[in-house]
Amino acid sequence: MTDTQALELINKFLSGTASPEEKLLLERWYEEFDASALEFEATSQGQADSMRRSLAAVREKIAREGAPGEPHPLAKRRHRSLYRWAAAAAVLLLVGVAGYFLSGPRQITSLPGIAFGHQDIRPGTRKAVLTLGNGSTVALDSLRQGVLSRQGNTSVIKVKNGLLTYASRREAAGHAKDIPYNTVTTPRGGQYQIVLSDGSRVWLNSASSIRFPTRFTNTGRDVSVTGEVYFEIAPQDGAPFIVTAGKVSVQVLGTHFNVMAYPDEPTVKTTLLEGSVKVARDGKTLVLKPGQQAEVNGEGTMKLVTGVNTDEIVAWKNNLFWFDGNDIREVMNALARWYDVDIDITGDIPDRFTGSIPMDLPFSKVFGMLQQTGRINYRIVGDKKIIVSP
Repeated sequence: MTDTQALELINKFLSGTASPEEKLLLERWYEEFDASALEFEATSQGQADSMRRSLAAVREKIAREGAPGEPHPLAKRRHRSLYRWAAAAAVLLLVGVAGYFLSGPRQITSLPGIAFGHQDIRPGTRKAVLTLGNGSTVALDSLRQGVLSRQGNTSVIKVKNGLLTYASRREAAGHAKDIPYNTVTTPRGGQYQIVLSDGSRVWLNSASSIRFPTRFTNTGRDVSVTGEVYFEIAPQDGAPFIVTAGKVSVQVLGTHFNVMAYPDEPTVKTTLLEGSVKVARDGKTLVLKPGQQAEVNGEGTMKLVTGVNTDEIVAWKNNLFWFDGNDIREVMNALARWYDVDIDITGDIPDRFTGSIPMDLPFSKVFGMLQQTGRINYRIVGDKKIIVSP
């Protein structure tokens, strides 16, 4: 399908004039992405911009009404369809910005692969290790659903794959010294989700951790994190929620925000989606509004970034890589963490990458899509080690 044909079908879907046959054709086109058989020709930067705007509108419409050809109430199917539509958007964006990356249009007829012997590298999964207050550890991905531990008046329950919950009765502040702390740690190639005892929800990206009390008192809620963590904080009057990432602290009452504090990244980034947060280090503070980001470097210098694309920031939580002008180091760091590979970059690669890619694809497809820019190459050295070069 050409870009013009795709745009025509998308616009019909958005306007509500697409026939059942056209909706089915559009759905099948997205389905074909996983078969690596998608063909798309980028013709101009203007066409790419139009496609990008149309796809954004499609995602909004799906979120409100459901995907083409399916009943709206089936939320689970709707989410799966969103990922398929995002998969198509990935190809369209990576190819549609050909004017940005390449000297001219390019036709994609297949996605090149990377062979590690005869075995491709699979994407990460929902896995983590729980460290209890007594120091014992539990591999969460290997356990069945049910109560894993009782610590004081708190029950630790594995509800389903990738979700851990803490259920307890809140007690007075005077008992705080008796509260055990737990730590949940994700390895490279793992993600996990937690519901804390106050109802706050936490998502851990790969190679991340959170240390927290098994129950909160009614005067304060303190946790510490490494790596990348997304929070949806349950409001609680008189009990601020404080997240510590190294020397940076983030204080909130009830809000949605993302903290990225990987040791191999030059800054700690706190991005606000809803509500209000205060970011502090060494006596300096920044108060964020939705769509703003605080960057704090190793020397403690703080920078306020406005107009942040929050969809990009939390795409990982929704099973997407999302690159918006990211440099090669940022892209390869994200891939290395999720696929549990070591990637070395040699030579000067000035390109910046734009596009969204589903995280449930094998490594060969993801890297193959990035290679469509024509600016990066790779070679494999040993077991799961990749050398990337111009």
